[in-house]
Amino acid sequence: RGPWVAAAPLTMAGGGPARQRVGEFKCSCCGFRCRYDYFGRSPPFASPGVRWLEDVYAIENPAQGELGRVKAICLGAPCCACGEPVCVEATCSLFYTKRFCKRCAAEAREHFPPALGKDLRKLLH
Repeated sequence: RGPWVAAAPLTMAGGGPARQRVGEFKCSCCGFRCRYDYFGRSPPFASPGVRWLEDVYAIENPAQGELGRVKAICLGAPCCACGEPVCVEATCSLFYTKRFCKRCAAEAREHFPPALGKDLRKLLH
């Protein structure tokens, strides 16, 4: 078993099954591709207490010294409106209580608060 494969079977703290899939993530906006080790909110290989606010595609950090001390890296998440997977790059998606892809953020831009203006301009241009 290499560093890219999460242990199985996994269980959550309440005894229920963890949300886990291993496969390839592909951003529907920029085409970025990467293997992922986990889909959900609390990767089993993350530091204790780490829980994302959304279901994410995550990998176990393959080079903790080189890529920082974090144990889990978020690649992206499904858009809350259309469900397409998008990476966390600022030109592909925006997180504001939920993740929005570029297309869905453009369609809903009038519903975002003015404080997100800079982030929206970066995403939409």
